Amino acid sequence: MSRYQPLPPLGKGQSRVVSYYFVEPPRRVRVARRLGLIAIVAVVAGALLASYALARPVVITVDGVKREVPAGAVVADLESARVFKASAGDLIAVDGSIARRGGGAPARILRNGQPANPAERLYRGDVLVSRRGADVPESLEETRLPIAYETRVEGKGSLSEVVRAGRPGEQLVKRGAVSHLIVDSVVLAEPVDEIVRRFGPKPGMKLVALTFDDGPWPGHTARVLDELKKANVKATFFLLGGQVKRYPGLVRRIVAEGHLLASHSLGHRYFSKIDAGQIRREVNGGRNAIKTASGVTTNWIRPPYGAMDGEAWRVVRASGGRVVLWDVDSGDWRKPGAKVIANTVVKHTTPGSIVLMHDGGGDRKQTAAAIPIIAKKLRAKGYVFVTVEELVRAKGVTKAPAARAAAGNRPK
Repeated sequence: MSRYQPLPPLGKGQSRVVSYYFVEPPRRVRVARRLGLIAIVAVVAGALLASYALARPVVITVDGVKREVPAGAVVADLESARVFKASAGDLIAVDGSIARRGGGAPARILRNGQPANPAERLYRGDVLVSRRGADVPESLEETRLPIAYETRVEGKGSLSEVVRAGRPGEQLVKRGAVSHLIVDSVVLAEPVDEIVRRFGPKPGMKLVALTFDDGPWPGHTARVLDELKKANVKATFFLLGGQVKRYPGLVRRIVAEGHLLASHSLGHRYFSKIDAGQIRREVNGGRNAIKTASGVTTNWIRPPYGAMDGEAWRVVRASGGRVVLWDVDSGDWRKPGAKVIANTVVKHTTPGSIVLMHDGGGDRKQTAAAIPIIAKKLRAKGYVFVTVEELVRAKGVTKAPAARAAAGNRPK
């Protein structure tokens, strides 16, 4: 704050030419405050500039491509983002093939010409290059493995039985741990092949078994049953599990009228084209569906299309199944007319024949109409109609009443 200062008095003969006042300087404490404020502002501004500089994206070059990465990023961040062109090496099988792509050593990363550590921080202007990882051979393992046995089918006929059970062998192998390719093996036990014999009934009476596939089928199974009842013929029905679940009432009628229940699998799949697990599901599924619907347990089974290979024989045998094929194909699936169907059956039937017909899979009016013709003509030749089970049990006996076998098949 300023104030006027008194002027010295004038001497004798002097005159005042100029008048002036003195301004007092500001206090020191106010200057210090201003300087402190300026310093604070400068520090804050510097911090902001530093923060901006630290937060700015970092521009680097990765395998020849300019990339921006966040400030503070490390090499591992690039690896996680998969921006490197080079890949890991492969795992090589014992035969030189690739056991697992990318299963070898990881890609090599160079940063500014030197091997990069994944934890290294990236800075502006860094140049990173990837190199493909080295291939690595797979390790070996030693283990014991079974040797599968073969199933040999001998003879001819519509029936079959196992005359020698198969037994797997065993071997000690050295193999690739991943590829499982065997490089060396020692047989510890040889396998024993299974032998299945196909046969027909032994000579005796003129017995013939009519069999019907693909049912139960709405309308047509009932029509076939009506004609069989009129002709007093007992037959064998190879039922599909899926159809059994839909029409259990028809299954119960088949049993009640004295016919033999058998399985045609669950879903009508080629046994020779599916694996063991799928075959097992087809066999068990068909059998269980029949059991649920009727209370009858049956081991008789006809594979769809008659298709059986070695694996199918093993699976069916292990399940307790008894395979039934046929030696006379009625050709009813072609729908040539009832008279043609009947004449085909009569012409080709011999003692012990098993005749293939259908009550399901479509319109079977012609099949039903052929039944009374077949019954009349074959009886005129001295044939007796039996179920498959009776046919197998007969084996040369003079008679095999269909009613006895049918009664034994009724649900308990």
